[in-house]
Formats: sequence, structure tokens, C-alpha cells
Amino acid sequence: AMRRRLEVPEPVELQLDGTARLSPRADDTTIDALLGVPVAGAGWVRATSSEHLPGDVMSRASAALDGDPSTAWTTPLVGVTGQWWEVELAQPTTLSELQIELVADDHHSLPTRLDVVVDGGEPTSVAVPPVERGELGTTRSVAVPLPSELTGTTLRVGVSEIDPRSAPDWYTGDPSVLPVAFAEVSLPGVTPAPPPTTIDTGCRDDLVTVDGAPLPVRVSGRSADASAGRGLDLERCSAVALDLAAGSHDVSTAWGRDVGIDVDRLVLRTPRWSSSDASADDVTPIPVELTERGTTRAAGTVETDGEPFWLVLDQSHNEGWELSIDGARVDGPHVVDGTANTWLVEPESPGTLAVSVTWTPQRTVWIAIVLSLLTAAACLVLIVLGARRSAPVRPRQVPELALRPAGGARWGVIAASTLIVGLTVHPLLAPVPLLIGATWRWLSRVPGIVLLPAVALSVGGALVTIRQIVDPEEFDSGWAGQFPYAHLLAAIAIHLLVLLVHLDPGQNPSGDATPGESAT
Repeated sequence: AMRRRLEVPEPVELQLDGTARLSPRADDTTIDALLGVPVAGAGWVRATSSEHLPGDVMSRASAALDGDPSTAWTTPLVGVTGQWWEVELAQPTTLSELQIELVADDHHSLPTRLDVVVDGGEPTSVAVPPVERGELGTTRSVAVPLPSELTGTTLRVGVSEIDPRSAPDWYTGDPSVLPVAFAEVSLPGVTPAPPPTTIDTGCRDDLVTVDGAPLPVRVSGRSADASAGRGLDLERCSAVALDLAAGSHDVSTAWGRDVGIDVDRLVLRTPRWSSSDASADDVTPIPVELTERGTTRAAGTVETDGEPFWLVLDQSHNEGWELSIDGARVDGPHVVDGTANTWLVEPESPGTLAVSVTWTPQRTVWIAIVLSLLTAAACLVLIVLGARRSAPVRPRQVPELALRPAGGARWGVIAASTLIVGLTVHPLLAPVPLLIGATWRWLSRVPGIVLLPAVALSVGGALVTIRQIVDPEEFDSGWAGQFPYAHLLAAIAIHLLVLLVHLDPGQNPSGDATPGESAT
């Protein structure tokens, strides 16, 4: 579905057209109705299935009744066993065997046992005779005998056992079971039902709305294009222009999986751009000669006749992109094609313009990287200096000094930690530092208490490792976001480490030594 808001600076008349496709997410019956598949005249009323191969319109249930062995009802790749194919017949039919044409090649699994159900009764389990596989696209017709005759108007054939074939999953590399496919199912009184050569939905007011009001449109084209997932023409039913007042307007389309049609593209044109002498096809793009190209910056030159033009950067739209051109006024970036950046450039005169586009947030990233490197270097220096200071020296007699921190020092750290945990980790965890500080006299006596941060960090790492083994996540820019619990444990570990550093073993938050000990 699309949800778009457009700002119109002044009243305007617009023509509307677009592109639509059959939605492979829609159910079998909806797609059959859109394609105009003949049913009652072919001896059946409705064909449906538990699921069909995602993304493929031609893998739906009626593909096994169209008389074309090159099309087939095909199960998904996941959960092949348990899938079923069903047909509702126009009149009661008696079966003594099932005549099924199976796709039998190494790219498909083969059913070895089927469950046959008539009119919702108890399933009859039948064995499928052995089928010899062939080259890609081979189909084999097989007669599956039934233990007794079955009569009814609704026939369901379920896949209960298979001779599997597998291929590496593109995502994980693990073996994935390939689907089962019924190319044709032959039934008494049922004839092939090829669809019409064209598709025409007629005027429909459930596909497009403008400011909440239905806008009747029709979708038409070749059935072959629709079945192959290619675009169909979408146009308004009325020749009268669409009048939009100045201001904000909302354009929406229906959910494709609900109505069976994905509206992929809508074009609103002013009459000037709808006329034959100024169509969009007559516009010649002006190329930018690139002299520099990178992930965060691009530069080049463009020749202009002095007239305003749009400069397009095919990167996801973001205000962080900045266009710099000497000798021209720039307005943008604006969204173009639903995702990219575009600027309106108004040159002061004809000639060659030097242009550069920069991803400005990268400056902050570089500053952060430099600060991180400087911090790491400072830590190394402190480690070296600390190691030198801790070198063994000759012992000498010195008076014992009892050093006691100021009374509020520890509680200040605890209060700060409580606030930071509540703001950065989770509000419900904010009391934890307070509880640790209040009970530190007893907690400090727990063996290994100082290892708590390391334990929290280790648990987080272990959980991430287990998750990657059981259900791997792809390593991309959003990988870390798949493990919120690991982030939580890591943040807790950092706060615990800071807290334990300030709460020395054997001391109270007030800084007093526990009875029988001295703080030196």
C-alpha cells in the first residue's frame, strides 16, 4: 500500500494514471476472479490451497486445472509436508483413483503419500507409486489408487510424506527442502480452464483514495503480463481532471494482499505535461560529469543553458545531504521517486557549473573516531605510567595513614549512577545502584562479587552466540539491533563496573571501613 502526502502551492488540475500488478500475497480465489478464470463452465467452482509458492502468481491452486503442464500449484519452500490443494466441484463426482501429473525433476520434491479428504470427512491415506525423475521441467502422470470409491463435491489432496530434494538456502547456506508441484489434476467432468487473454477490472473505487474520498480507477492489460508479474495500466474512469485546492493532500492505495492488486505507481500530471508536445518522454536528462565519487561525497561538473533544472542524487533521502554549487541558487533536498534526493538548481547564467554533494553527518563521525583514538591512546599512556609507578621499591618505615573519603562521596556516585541507569538503560532498573549501595556492607562479603560486570557481559555474549547458531542473523548495518538483551546486559556491566570501582570491598557508601578494618 502507498501513503503519500503532497503539498500544492496553488489550486491545480491534474491527470492521474499509474501502474498496478497482481499481488502474489492475495489468496487463490481473489487472483482467479481478477484474471477471469472460467470455473462453473469448466466443471469446478473454486480452487484454493493452504499456501502457494510466495511471489509467484502462477503457483496458485487453479494452475493445476488449466490444461497447461508448464504451470503448476507449487507448495512453499518451508513446511512442504502438511500443505494441501482443494477444489470445489460443480456437481458430485465419484473417484476410484487420483490422476495427478507431478513435476518430477531434481528441483522439486515428490510426494510419496497423500491424504485425500472428500466433503470434509476423515482423510484417506494413500501411497503414491514410484515416479522416475527427469531433466528440469519434466512432468510425470501417475494414477494413485484409492482403497474405496469416494463421492463428493469438495476434494482436498494433502501432502503427508515426500521424497525430498534440497538446495542451499540463500540466507543461511543450510539445506532447504524444495517444493512439491501438481502440474495437472484430472477429474471426471472437469475440463481445462485457461484464463482470458486480457484482464480488465472495470471501474473500482476501492483501490485509490484522495483525501479519504474514493477515486474510481480501472486496471487493464494482458493476462500473460499479469500472470508473469509485469505491470498493468491503471487509469481514471473519468476524463475530468482531478481538482486539488492549495494545501496538503493525502493520496492512498489499498492493501494489495486484501484486494489482489498492488498499486505500484501513481503519476499526477498537470495538463501541460499531459499534452503530446511536452511529455515526460521528450525530456532529455543532463548528465553530470563526475570527477570524484565516494560513499560520503561526490563532485563533478554540469553544462547548463541557464534554465532551472533538477539535480538528482540516487541515495536515500535525508536532510544530511548538502549540495554546493557556485553561481546558482539551490533549493532542497526534496524527495523524488519516493526515496532519492533532488535539488532545484537555478543558474545565474549559462555555462559550466561545478557541483559537489556531501554527507554532512560524516563530519561528526570523524570527530567521534578521532576522539575515540585519542582516548585509547590516553588509556595506553596511563597504563604505562601506572606500571612504572607500581614497580617494586625498597621498603622503608613510614607512619601508617588512615585515609577516609568524604562522607558524601560514595552516595554521590550512587545517585549519579541511579539517574544514568534510569535514563540510558531502563527506568525499572534505576533503583538497582541504590539497592547495591544500601546493602554494600553485606554484598562486599559475597565471594566473587567484583566479577559481576564480567558475568553480565559474558552472558550477553553467550546469548548472542547461541542465537547466531540457532537462528543466524545476517551481518549488516542492522545486525546489532537484533540483540536488545545483549545491549541491556552490556550497559548493566558498564554501570556495575563504575559502581564497584567506587565501592571498595569492605567499605560502606559513606566511606567508613567495616568494623575491624582500616581504610588506608
